[in-house]
Amino acid sequence: WQQLLFPYTLKHTALLQYNEFMKEWFHQFKFNGDYQLAATFSNELKQALQSKKDWLIVPIPVSKERIETRGFNQVEALLTEADIKWTAILEKCVETLAQSKKDRKERLATKQPFQIKEEYKGKLQNKNILIVDDVYTTGRTILHAVCCCQEEIPLKIETLSLAR
Repeated sequence: WQQLLFPYTLKHTALLQYNEFMKEWFHQFKFNGDYQLAATFSNELKQALQSKKDWLIVPIPVSKERIETRGFNQVEALLTEADIKWTAILEKCVETLAQSKKDRKERLATKQPFQIKEEYKGKLQNKNILIVDDVYTTGRTILHAVCCCQEEIPLKIETLSLAR
């Protein structure tokens, strides 16, 4: 990914290891829509973001279809339940098959699904941006988000996921 991001150095932090427990937890949270589970890792998120007080915390957006099906954006829910202020500067501009329904090759081939919302264009220069996702599998989703933000010439871009 670094070759695609030059001159930015991608710095990613994953808080937890993706294992069988996390697989089951995400299934219950995301696919069964158990919103109450959003508070499970609030302390870990708060601690990880303590040093990012002046940063724009940007959740990975989900499609309107996913919001209708699930009832919430899982990353926004995690941040909200951890009492972390976030800003939705990205929007999903292309409906895509859910990443969980794709194999590795299909995930890596995914075309850019995000764009900067109109009201944020030209307003991110010299800002520090932290992009947050729930699960880092191949890194493709986060890379798409980083590439969108990179076009706005921020000072720094870092990424964080709950699990990898």
